[in-house]
Amino acid sequence: MNSLELYIKDIKGSLNNNLYFSALALALTLPDICGQMMYPDLYSKARYKKWYDEYIGQYEESPHDKDSEVKMPYLSGEACYALRCAILHEGRNNIEDRNLETITLDEFTLLLEEKNKMDSYCDGASVGGFENKSTLDIQVRNICNKIVWVVEGLIQKGELDISKAPNINVKDYGAEIRRLRDYSYKEKRALLKPKDNYEPIYKYCSFGSAKSILSNNCVILNNPKNFNDPFDSIIDVTKEDEEKSRDIVYSFYLFNEIDKRLNEKKLAFKGLQKLSVGFYRSMFKKYKKMAIKVGMFEANKMMLSITRYFVRMLPKEEMGKAKEEFTKQVTERIKNVRSSVLMSCFSKRYDSTLMWSHYADKHRGVCIEFERPDNFSDVKYKSVREPFDLIGVTKRCLAYMLAGNEINYSDLHLINKISSPLLTKSEDWEYEQEVRCIFTSFTSLEELEMLDFDKYLYFMPTMIRKVYLGVNMPEEDKTEIERICKKMKIEVVNTKLSDDEYKIVSE
Repeated sequence: MNSLELYIKDIKGSLNNNLYFSALALALTLPDICGQMMYPDLYSKARYKKWYDEYIGQYEESPHDKDSEVKMPYLSGEACYALRCAILHEGRNNIEDRNLETITLDEFTLLLEEKNKMDSYCDGASVGGFENKSTLDIQVRNICNKIVWVVEGLIQKGELDISKAPNINVKDYGAEIRRLRDYSYKEKRALLKPKDNYEPIYKYCSFGSAKSILSNNCVILNNPKNFNDPFDSIIDVTKEDEEKSRDIVYSFYLFNEIDKRLNEKKLAFKGLQKLSVGFYRSMFKKYKKMAIKVGMFEANKMMLSITRYFVRMLPKEEMGKAKEEFTKQVTERIKNVRSSVLMSCFSKRYDSTLMWSHYADKHRGVCIEFERPDNFSDVKYKSVREPFDLIGVTKRCLAYMLAGNEINYSDLHLINKISSPLLTKSEDWEYEQEVRCIFTSFTSLEELEMLDFDKYLYFMPTMIRKVYLGVNMPEEDKTEIERICKKMKIEVVNTKLSDDEYKIVSE
């Protein structure tokens, strides 16, 4: 692939994402490439300076300085080459040891500024200061854009033959992976069978997202913190529940410690003490087995009384520190349950004007009809927020720890414990008639494919039955969707505005 095209593409991408040093590093190499193409007989430094001065540097000097004996520093070819060497080779902005011949300049200050509407940026120069240094302020976005625009202009005018630019061997490994992935999804989709009687659910999306969904039968799962409703999936925990949860964790810690002490061979028990310890060991063993079986750690009265009896066996100071540390670890694990949630949202209706506006690119996108899978849940709408079952989650997580296992964050029982606030929204959203699927980022990779941080791809286990086209959808986009759907034997439905009501209706 052509190096100029690659570099220009990445410079623009870096600037769009405010990655200033990435953009600057690549931009400072363009005079090297262009100089080599246009002046191949010159050595590296000479061709760099010649190219830069000819197309950029000569316009950087103030007109008032051209005939003046005292000149302000400016970004000449020599200065730009010094900047290139200092930044790329040494990671510094100071160039006072480079003995520039045409201008006096000691150092650069790089100015970082986000893109503005006017595309107006200014560089500046100063001489003096406490150390009497000559400084040039460089607006990074400005110099990167100038170099890119000049290169693109030379290519358009034919003064720079892009066919002579060095080629870089590039293999788009990601594209190959996507091709294999899409082929796999195509095979999985072919195994799906239509249901005779099904409940439809609808996914509003843009034209681009629709093409992706239609190609692989997958939807994106996202973390609720990225949703547009700030109240969505907020986890409310009462102080009372926090205290109860902490008490359960403390009880678990003591239970665990005493269980270990009772089974330590180095502890010697005699007479009736030995007999009672044997009884307690048996009780602890049975209780532990039962808690693991039901998947919940319950600190019942009997076990609490036995635990308190043996607490005096543990050193108080050591027990206090260890207990606090243990509680901190358990709390972090419980937080993981909450932060690992992933979901995708659907609706029971295809004709919501608001949802077409919000989620289908202002009626320029589509609405895709799926058969509803069995494990999807309806959202409830309330005026008050739903509390989080912290106690239930704590007991479930402790049961895993009691068994010596890692917490299974894809455990359906655990997901059900946290799902109540995830399936409750404000009454203001009731018009959406929303349906959700809920998973966690710890779900088997056979079901989910990670795309990006907090975003996963989920293969829908049911078929796409229809695609509704938005009333404002461009004709070329309609044609593309119709072509894809015809190939896949999916019904396409046009929508229009009702003649006498504020409604979206199908044609």
